[in-house]
Amino acid sequence: MDDLEKIKRKKLLELQRRVLERKKLEEQKRKMEELEEKMQNNPRERLLITWMQPDAYQYFGEIRKRDIRVSNLIEEVIQLLVGNGILKERLTYQQLVLIERKITGRGPSIKIKRAGKEAKDLADELRSKL
Repeated sequence: MDDLEKIKRKKLLELQRRVLERKKLEEQKRKMEELEEKMQNNPRERLLITWMQPDAYQYFGEIRKRDIRVSNLIEEVIQLLVGNGILKERLTYQQLVLIERKITGRGPSIKIKRAGKEAKDLADELRSKL
């Protein structure tokens, strides 16, 4: 009886795995269709999708939701870089973060949190040690 239950469980797990894979493929297909539709309807969007890596484009979408002014400035910067021939390869996530930080005037920050204490900036922590 144990062998029969093991076989049933194994087949059930295999069936569940197949269903998950099918759902993932359908989701990817839907996302690709959405991107293609965006590219056809909006030339600016086509430029962004063409010149950004997928993770950078996803982060750009987050920036768009957060601050439309910054996202518009980033679009203009990318258009200038592409138009002047400066941008030769697709924009990476790190490059996009760097452009965003330069536009917003925000630098990188590393926070240190010790047990029972408030989070402090790394620069402040090092200054207090000196």
